[in-house]
Amino acid sequence: MYKRQGLLFIVPILAFSQNNKAKVLAGYTVDNYEVACIGVGTDGSKLIKIWGYGKKPEKAVLQAKSNALHAVIFKGVTAASGGCQGIKPIASSYSVEEENQEYFNNFFAPGGAYLNYISMSGEGGNNMDVVKTDKKIYKVGIIVSVMYDAVRNDLEKAGIVKGLNSGF
Repeated sequence: MYKRQGLLFIVPILAFSQNNKAKVLAGYTVDNYEVACIGVGTDGSKLIKIWGYGKKPEKAVLQAKSNALHAVIFKGVTAASGGCQGIKPIASSYSVEEENQEYFNNFFAPGGAYLNYISMSGEGGNNMDVVKTDKKIYKVGIIVSVMYDAVRNDLEKAGIVKGLNSGF
């Protein structure tokens, strides 16, 4: 009888881990990041402090970059300083991601389109915080500039999100 009860607990955990594994393979991990808006840039860009995780600092930086776009599109970004009042998510709901899963898997794939909308802010590694969380994982914080207006416009053109001037 005890074996049956233990098996019931394993199945949901395995299903959950496979779902997360798919998200990690697509280049991002939903809700596994810290993010804050620290300023407003020029030409519709936003300055964001974002964290990512990886086995090497370089991998964590790539993770952080995809996390920044994921936050801007789906989660929104809270204000930290620099006159930034926070950023509302571009997508009106989280279901947009599920409804357009193939699009976003390609968008966030390694070397994907998300890289066209983001750049590191500052010189070299001067704006990078590196923390070794355990023997195998690095947590890296970077400041990035996200081309908010450009990504919004491209998502509107692709029919992923509604335009700001479209009817309710």
